[in-house]
Amino acid sequence: MKKSAWAWEQTKKILDNYIHQLYTAIMMLRTQIYIPKDLHQQVKLNAQMQKKSMADVIRKLIISGLAKEQKKLKLKSLDSIAKLNITGGPKDLSSNMDKYLYG
Repeated sequence: MKKSAWAWEQTKKILDNYIHQLYTAIMMLRTQIYIPKDLHQQVKLNAQMQKKSMADVIRKLIISGLAKEQKKLKLKSLDSIAKLNITGGPKDLSSNMDKYLYG
């Protein structure tokens, strides 16, 4: 590798690191949690295999886990509506909604 190419790569790494630190300082909130050692080791290994930071891996896992939980909650809320067992009522409700609501 030529000296100028090497210098450019070093400069790029420094700038990338600076941009990442700046973004983290502006856009992220720092938080601390306690996790079991075995979970820490799993996350650390996963991060090494992906060549990412542990923080990036944990953020992605939290995002995917929250998305799954939101789906579960939405399904549960729809299930509760379906279990109301509402029967009866006017047969022409959908076509005469305004009449029944406003008289």
